[in-house]
Amino acid sequence: MEKTPHHSLGIQSAMILAVQFLPTLKSFLLFPLIIKFLDTAAYGAYSQIVALFGFVSVLALLGLNVAIDRFFPGERDQRRVRNDFWLITIITLGNSVILALLLYSIRDLILQLFFRTFSYGFPFLLALIALPFSNLYQLFANSFIAFGRSRALTVIVFFRNCSELLLITAILIAGMGLDAVFGMALLSVFLTLVLAWWFVVQRLPFQVPVIPPQRLRTYLTTGLPLFFAHITYWIINSSDRLIIGYFLDLRSVGIYSGLYNVANLFIALASFTFFGSLPFLSYLWNRKQKQQIAPAFRTFFNYYWLLAIPAFFGMLIVGREALLFLSNTDFTAAFAVFPVLVLSILLYAGLSFYDYILILHQKSSTVLQWTSIAAVVNLIANLLLVPRLGILGAAMATFLTSVGYSLVIYSAAQKYTPLRQDYLHIAKIILASLTMFALALFAKQFVPISSIPMLVLYIFGGMVIYAVLAYSFQIHRGIEVRYLRMVFQR
Repeated sequence: MEKTPHHSLGIQSAMILAVQFLPTLKSFLLFPLIIKFLDTAAYGAYSQIVALFGFVSVLALLGLNVAIDRFFPGERDQRRVRNDFWLITIITLGNSVILALLLYSIRDLILQLFFRTFSYGFPFLLALIALPFSNLYQLFANSFIAFGRSRALTVIVFFRNCSELLLITAILIAGMGLDAVFGMALLSVFLTLVLAWWFVVQRLPFQVPVIPPQRLRTYLTTGLPLFFAHITYWIINSSDRLIIGYFLDLRSVGIYSGLYNVANLFIALASFTFFGSLPFLSYLWNRKQKQQIAPAFRTFFNYYWLLAIPAFFGMLIVGREALLFLSNTDFTAAFAVFPVLVLSILLYAGLSFYDYILILHQKSSTVLQWTSIAAVVNLIANLLLVPRLGILGAAMATFLTSVGYSLVIYSAAQKYTPLRQDYLHIAKIILASLTMFALALFAKQFVPISSIPMLVLYIFGGMVIYAVLAYSFQIHRGIEVRYLRMVFQR
């Protein structure tokens, strides 16, 4: 059978969805596994280590992974690309090793402050060893995005997440603890890095790089403000785990992190629409096709709301029952936190996309300025609310920060690339989502969600109802198909 452009587009869309969705799916599946085989406090320790090393990874990368996305797409001089890629790789590796040694020297202090026990010292050590491997994996993944190598990226993302999930599942079934969980995570990232290296050297054979002062300065000029911005992103999105651990306990960290991971699952299906958007917009910018940026940007944005808004209303229908099946009563007792987290993630993931416009105009300092303010506000709100309201206070701090930051970034981006919103399009999505919500809520009065098959039926039934309504309201339009095809055919 001959492959049509729509057939190719469907394959590429599935790849992009898988790449964006798999890490979130892995985190989501690890949540019930660790809860069921270990306990809520063990999951809290796992989440605490993951959150801490997310911050350390940002420090090691220095924002240079964003420079790969910004400057490599459309670059015609492949010798320059090869040299500069390996230069960035060596810098990142050196930073990772130095930071790992530093953290090892203060590990007891970290365990005392945020874990309140020294029993998780060995998992912490394994995470330190994995740090350089994980950061190199991130760089290689960025290079695949920049060069449009979606198949290679899909392979390594599949291998990384599936191998880690299978290995951890096996050791949990065998009755092992958190030490073995991090041991399997280390093995998985090492094997994935070997595979990713093989893909990279096919395109960019290794060489000892020459340091080009002017280009390195350009990369750092772009990357360092975003490096600080990523630190502030981490403060907004992950620092609340450490604050909860400091003021409360690991059980509370586990509950909050579990709710956060489940909330992320609802939004991940929508967030994949932004995957690859910065390299594509950079490609248009570098090829002097700036007039195409606003329509392309609007297309990404419309696709996001097309999936994110119904995901939120679906969560209101099935969220409590899903948590009960996946975990234990610790989590259903804290369900009031769940809608607040989902709405925070939905707004932040959608509206903060406008910082891409500022990156294109090399206004990284503006992004840094506002994310820094948001981070300070978030820290203060968490420090004030968590001791008084517990994990609900952390969720409220996240919501207030997400909404405020998103609105400010939206206003700042409009100064450089005015973007008209299609409010009628968004209104149709909200109407279709509300109709789906009302029908599901009515059905729930007569057919409660009492089993996992019934939960699955409600989820797929809601998706079918929404799809029919979206088609009836003519939400999906031809212009968006044309621009999405451009992303995959560039």
